[in-house]
Parts: sequence; C-alpha cells; structure tokens
Amino acid sequence: YARSLKIKAQTDYIMMAQANLDTANLANRISIEETEELLRDIIEHDQQYRDSTLKQRPISVLVDALTALGADIRYSEEKGYPPLRIAGKKLEGGEISLPGNISSQYISALMMTAPYMEKGLKINITGDIISRTYIQLTKELMSTFGIKIQQEDERTMLIPAGSYTPQDFTVESDWSGSS
Repeated sequence: YARSLKIKAQTDYIMMAQANLDTANLANRISIEETEELLRDIIEHDQQYRDSTLKQRPISVLVDALTALGADIRYSEEKGYPPLRIAGKKLEGGEISLPGNISSQYISALMMTAPYMEKGLKINITGDIISRTYIQLTKELMSTFGIKIQQEDERTMLIPAGSYTPQDFTVESDWSGSS
C-alpha cells in the first residue's frame, strides 16, 4: 500500500476537501481501485465486501436511520448486515432519535452527512451516551471544516444544511491497533 494518498473530489452528494492521508498505520486501508469506483459511481454504488468479517457487523441501526431520512438502501444478502445496495440521492433530513448506547461511528456518520441533507438534521440521543468523547471529537472536526453544530442540550444537536470548507488537515496515525 502507498504511504499517502491525495484525494480531491466534489459532487452534489459528497465533498472531500483536499486531504493528505497517511495510510501507513490505518487499520482499514482503501485501495485506489475502490476509491476510484466510489467516486466514479457515486449515484448508484453496489457495495461489495471481499472480507467476510465485514459482513458480520450489524448495520441495521444506521440503515434504519438513513432510510427514515429518505435514503434508498436495500440489503444485498442478510437483512441487518452488509453488503448493501444504495441508490444515491439527496436526503431530506429533518429529525431523528438514536439510542446513546450504539456505536459512535453511526452517530458520527449521520452528523458528518447532515450538512448535505436538504433540511440539515436534528439528532436526539436517548438513554446513556457511551461514546460522548467521540461525538465531541466529530463535532470539533466538523467545526474545523466550517459546520457549526448548535447544541440544544447535552442530548440534542442541530446540524444545519451547508457545505464543508476545504482546509489543510493532518490525520494522526491510528495507535489503537498497535498493542
């Protein structure tokens, strides 16, 4: 794998600012071919997983949330697990409630896509919030790229519709897998 990858892409549905990514220590690497395919076929992308362990990761919480916001997502194989068939389209946005005991990756994914939703997104988090620090980190990173999240209270975030502002940004190495 290459030690670094420079990506610059922009469509109606996804915008990635110029980014220099140090991939030397990332747990999951994206091949150039998969990246090119994603950028070339963003409107209708059939997500295929070659690694069977990814097929064992439950994803229904995120799929249900995105579907409630207007996404057209179908399971290609077993319901609740990847791979998925996703028909790209602009999401309406609005309001959604999520349990606080789910993976922060799901909450962060919705936070980061919210600016591209027609109405933005109001996220209500219910119950115990187990990954508060990761949610805060996502909020701070989004602010760095020009998206200001309004915190209504400790459980409710208002994320406005908008777009990210390109910035130079260094991604730190992933030390979580070093042990």
